Amino acid sequence: MSTLLSLSNLLLSQIILEIDDNVDIICLLLTCKKLYQNGSSLKRSIRFKGIGPIDTDNGDILDNSISNQHVILSKDKEDEEYPLWIKDYTENRIDKSINITTVLVNEYEPKVLDSNLLYKIPSIETLFIYHSRIDLGSISLLPNLQRLSVQGNSLTNLVHTQIINNNYSTSELALEQYVSLTELTLNNLRSIGPGVLPSSLTSLTLTLLEFPQRDTFISLTSLVHLDIHVGKRLLAKQEEEEKLFIDLSSLSNLKRLEYSEYWHQKFGIIFEICLPPSIVILSFYSKNIQIAQQQQQQQQQCTTTTIMPVLEKLYLFESLLTGGKINLLSQCPSLKKLYSYDESVPLPESLVKLKGELTTSFLSSRPFARHGQLKKLVWIYGYGGQGDDLDLSQSNLETIDLSDMHGFFTVTIPPSTKYLTIYLIQKQQDIPIFSISDRITVPKKKQIQSQQQQQEQWLPISTTHLTCSMSCTQSKWSFRLDEIINHTNVRYLSFSMSRNTTFLQFSIQRLDSDNTNVLVLERRSLLGGIITQKRKENSNTNINLQQQQQYSPFCLHFNDYNSSSPFEFSWSFVKDK
Repeated sequence: MSTLLSLSNLLLSQIILEIDDNVDIICLLLTCKKLYQNGSSLKRSIRFKGIGPIDTDNGDILDNSISNQHVILSKDKEDEEYPLWIKDYTENRIDKSINITTVLVNEYEPKVLDSNLLYKIPSIETLFIYHSRIDLGSISLLPNLQRLSVQGNSLTNLVHTQIINNNYSTSELALEQYVSLTELTLNNLRSIGPGVLPSSLTSLTLTLLEFPQRDTFISLTSLVHLDIHVGKRLLAKQEEEEKLFIDLSSLSNLKRLEYSEYWHQKFGIIFEICLPPSIVILSFYSKNIQIAQQQQQQQQQCTTTTIMPVLEKLYLFESLLTGGKINLLSQCPSLKKLYSYDESVPLPESLVKLKGELTTSFLSSRPFARHGQLKKLVWIYGYGGQGDDLDLSQSNLETIDLSDMHGFFTVTIPPSTKYLTIYLIQKQQDIPIFSISDRITVPKKKQIQSQQQQQEQWLPISTTHLTCSMSCTQSKWSFRLDEIINHTNVRYLSFSMSRNTTFLQFSIQRLDSDNTNVLVLERRSLLGGIITQKRKENSNTNINLQQQQQYSPFCLHFNDYNSSSPFEFSWSFVKDK
């Protein structure tokens, strides 16, 4: 503290300005009060990040633009809690229907669309109607209607002399004439072939009803991104007529390719694709596609040639690896991120991130632990039972995401892990109290000594960021915060419910060496305060120092039912048993 006070005000001001974390600023305010005495000029340097006053009155968006509104309420809606200005306006409105060009009709009574109301506004050019049952029998009474948007379950009597319903083939669209076009999205195309798309395209997204012809993309040498989705009209008959093959070998600028199908089951049909060596991101959401055999044979004949030498990210179904349609070791030497995996296939040495449906035995195995480059693991559909505990202690993982884990088992975290996400289970349905002790493995030696060593660490010192994913049907639930404070070095604690977006983000600052005083703040709202822990009462006079440091448990409490804000919470101590 004395060293800090000896610094010049100019240097201290610069230090304060460079603090990005609001919690760190609050912590500095609490611990270094002398810096902010009344006479200190440093007070002007205190600026919380991302927080400012709301000094403008925007009012109601419709109220502000009332001059452009013509509100019509049916009789059964007039007693409902609409803003007062709407009620006043509907009673005293001036008829401006002669100038109205855009109309939104929502939750209307049938009479709203009769000839005595809506269809008496001939100036309408754009009409939006949202209702379950829509009758457009008089739509032709709107002579200037240009755009009609209808959303409902039942549509009847759509008759209008100006409605055009033409089907154009891809060649009739004459897209090749748009010589400067760089981005294009086409949906529900029945067929497509070579020469119908402009060669200037750099990004192309297609939704096709049939498999594209072999040379469709061969002239699109400027393409960087290509997405192909094949719909459900593809039949075995098309396979009989021609070999299903996509040639992309000439697309030397192609970086990202995604191919997907409407179905996910496996047919007896194999679609081949010839890839350029420039691919960096490849997504195959199909069980029926493989790299062209001709390309694979060329690699076998020339060992110095690699099909995908710069591929870094690969998304695919596990069956493509199991069937040998893609060889990770020989075809993807630069692979860094893999999404989906077959455990029988060796992992590339270059791999940094792995996401897949894996077993606890594989993740706990020596081959997995030996992979020195792997830094991030995302475990999807992770299942395990009692006795199938997950041991990752020998790996070098820095980020572990177990938000999709299921079953009653625990996990051992490696010393290298900084970011950890776990899924907490609710064992006692009537008492929704979540605890990390249900997921984190405490070594047996430490379990035996747990009565004497309250401060035993359950997570590595390097684990400073923890996200707890939970699922709870009750509106009220609690979380054992004391376990985080006393058994981990976690500084940033987040919660997400049912794998949704994180809704609470806490910062934890331990203000003294024995964790007696702890600053806990929600990072976005800055709600919270200092928790002073209570030592457990013990009548035994022969207790040692470690037992004296045992604290009473306490919980964070949440009540979603009565809460008017997502940031409302409280904490309380649990009575000693």
